[in-house]
Amino acid sequence: MHIPDGYLGPITFISLWIVMIPAWAIASSRLKRSLDTKQVPLLAVGAAFSFVIMLFNIPFPGGTTGHAVGGTFIAIMLGPAAALVAESVVLLIQALFFGDGGITTFGANCFNMAFILPCIGYVVYKLITRHAGARSARVWIGAAIGSYVGINAAALCAGIELGSQTILYPAVNGQFTYFMYPVDISVTVMLAGHMLAFGIAEAMITALIVAYLQKNDPALLHLSLATNKRALETSEPSEMPSAMTSKKRLLRRLLLAMIVLLIVAPLGILAVGTAFGEWGSSLLQALLGYVPAGVQGGESLWKAPFVGYGFGNLDPEIGYWISAIIGVILILGLVFIIQKSISKKGKAHRRPHQFVERTLNNVAELVETSFLTDQHASRSGFLQGLDPRVKVVGFLALLVAVNIFQDLRIVIFFYAMTLVIAAFARLPMSFFIKRVWLAIPLFAGIVSAPAILNIFTPGTPVIVLVHFDNTMYFWIFHFDSISITREGILSAVLFIFRVATSISLILILTMTTRWAAILKSLRVFGVPQMFVLTLAMTYQYIQLLVRTIQEMYLAKKARTISYQGPSSSINDAQHWMASRIGVLFRKSYAMIDDVQAAMIARGFHGEIHLLQKLTVHKKDVAWILIIFAIIAIATMLSILW
Repeated sequence: MHIPDGYLGPITFISLWIVMIPAWAIASSRLKRSLDTKQVPLLAVGAAFSFVIMLFNIPFPGGTTGHAVGGTFIAIMLGPAAALVAESVVLLIQALFFGDGGITTFGANCFNMAFILPCIGYVVYKLITRHAGARSARVWIGAAIGSYVGINAAALCAGIELGSQTILYPAVNGQFTYFMYPVDISVTVMLAGHMLAFGIAEAMITALIVAYLQKNDPALLHLSLATNKRALETSEPSEMPSAMTSKKRLLRRLLLAMIVLLIVAPLGILAVGTAFGEWGSSLLQALLGYVPAGVQGGESLWKAPFVGYGFGNLDPEIGYWISAIIGVILILGLVFIIQKSISKKGKAHRRPHQFVERTLNNVAELVETSFLTDQHASRSGFLQGLDPRVKVVGFLALLVAVNIFQDLRIVIFFYAMTLVIAAFARLPMSFFIKRVWLAIPLFAGIVSAPAILNIFTPGTPVIVLVHFDNTMYFWIFHFDSISITREGILSAVLFIFRVATSISLILILTMTTRWAAILKSLRVFGVPQMFVLTLAMTYQYIQLLVRTIQEMYLAKKARTISYQGPSSSINDAQHWMASRIGVLFRKSYAMIDDVQAAMIARGFHGEIHLLQKLTVHKKDVAWILIIFAIIAIATMLSILW
């Protein structure tokens, strides 16, 4: 349904622009009044999720392909206005950066997929779920039927728009200027694919997500239903968590699903064929014996940097995957920019001095939940029941294997295995993935960024940044241009995934094993006592210093009795932070003797002692066999590839 430039004449695409401009204005106005700041991440991730599922093309008999959209799901969760804005952002990014849909036809594509699809789907959903409780089967059935009707209504509109060009712009000398097939053919083909394949995929995706929310987070669906007396009566109060909690859960799970889909995004190019009404000039020449003049002019109107979701001379699978990541980043950023421009709610009530408090609390929470608690290690997962010595050996073998293999696909395979292992350990996946990927782009990305340039990694140029008339010499390097190379991109991505996989393995080990057991295992394997003692002391110091920082700020806050304005608050916070750094250093230095005395008083004499006896069981042997099986599969794949 992504109509390219040159397929619609001015009468059609200008008319649809005129329709969409007030629709965007009304949607923005409604969002300004109703969209809470805390809902923006959910809107952004919903838009990115829609972009990702559009990457998975579904083949259909006759050589055409199509995909699901996800607009009805966003409308169910956040309303039609939010769905219109979200899908418009997705279509804008697709048109500008990937050449998927046109610039002149952007209004038409938004009319079909951002307006008709979610609005019709939402209306049908509301009609079916009227007076229904959040646990009613009518909810997921209504979501399935609504999304199915919505995407087919959009396909019908697209078919009419395309086919009407033969009426508005008749053929001259046997050649059409714009789209070339009449309404009966275009509508039939568009509806056939969407009614028999693509619409079913849309309904299944929407129904599965809604059914999952019915079971786990009914509060979100409860809010999206009509809040009438019957709906309230048919839902158990105990089953209705707060809306805030439910939105956070949905955000985390959507984010996790999007990341998983991003990893397998290259599967989307396996579908053979081209979507109906999205042919290029070479294919039209083969089909018709000529290229319509409008299509010729449309192809030269805008050159997308990543046309066809490719990335220069990279392999199609790698290019498709990188394009998917770029698209998600652009969509998330653009949604937040739009939110900033249309929503000013609550800004007058924000106090800058709260930044310090939020930062301290978030850092403390991060440290404590990642390393300083045994809540995950005390669960009844498979990994938690293993002998810590065997566990350390297994993870060490995986770490070595990850850093030996040079094939990016093998390293991605190892990362996928870490996700499977984390799931078996019953770790919270959103927490686990977020802890890894919040740090990876910042540190590993910065370190590996220079490697993408031909100065450091010679190879096939993908994007030429600067071209020099004469050869330039710098130290041991000489070059006539500065460009991003295929080999450089692959090496940088390989490095980032290696770091991500290594950190993931370390996180799984530390989150599923008690700290004392890890230290004891290190001593069993001959790690020097001084090294283990340093780790133990570091653990104690981090825990104490985090608590000290929180207590210092709480004491300062308890003594604050007035608020003198934003500038005063910022200056006070800066002075306080600077002075507390020195105070904290003095406290930490004075704490050395106290910590040592406390550890000695509790019987510590340089060795780690565990209350339970370490013994190897059958499941420990099974763990080692699983590790070697993973490494063996990776070795076989590297040979086959």
